[in-house]
Amino acid sequence: MNLSTWMMRNSVLWFLNFNMKIFSLLKKYNQVIVIALATVLITLFVYLTPPGPLEGLMPGFSLFHIFEGDLPEYISRFALSFLLFALVPIGYIKITGQKFSLLGISMVGRNFFKDKSYLLLILLCLTIGISSSFDNALAAYYPYSKTLAAMAVEKHWSYALVHAVSYILFYYIPWEIFFRGFLIFPLFSKGALEKEKISPSLLVIASIQVIPSSLIHFGHPISETLGAIPFGIICAWLVVKYRSIIPGLILHAITGVTMDLFITFS
Repeated sequence: MNLSTWMMRNSVLWFLNFNMKIFSLLKKYNQVIVIALATVLITLFVYLTPPGPLEGLMPGFSLFHIFEGDLPEYISRFALSFLLFALVPIGYIKITGQKFSLLGISMVGRNFFKDKSYLLLILLCLTIGISSSFDNALAAYYPYSKTLAAMAVEKHWSYALVHAVSYILFYYIPWEIFFRGFLIFPLFSKGALEKEKISPSLLVIASIQVIPSSLIHFGHPISETLGAIPFGIICAWLVVKYRSIIPGLILHAITGVTMDLFITFS
């Protein structure tokens, strides 16, 4: 064996051994890493999303100059949400070789639409969405794009549909993946969700995300920020009950989209 072959073989072995050690550390300290990574991602979202302290960075891209009104800020918010709250957590789970069920995006084990308590929650969210549209503070803050709302009223209602679909795909889904998936499931001990019973300890762990998900609303109308607390607890209960973020996602989308549509066309 010549020197170059020997060096190449040993380099490959060293690299593989190094990677095994890294993955072992990631697995061992996964919960700590998840919390640290989530904190960084939330911080970046707050500082980069308009009207955050660094709002000039995202709309500064030349691509955004072709959009009118507040659409550059609107696109920035949704792009950041999709990147930081969906793609990065998904990438982390993929790189570390963990199951995507840790994000809560797996199908639920039973039909939650047959659950009367869940149907009542849907009705409640519809009511809250409609009634919130009459709140002056919320009506002044939402929808995120007043330009798009004006286009829906003055040009064609399809612009409201564009907003609703974009809101769900690029904001609500990433939000639920992050707060109700990434910040809940990896924190459970192995096998904790195998039992049918909803234990207080599981609900406590699932409710930790209520703190950051509520605090990130700072700058929004206070009614929304305070409302995020009970809503976060309800979503925690749904996650533990159904082992999925889908029930909470539906409630979140119903509330927000209903409010925006009523504000736009009122």
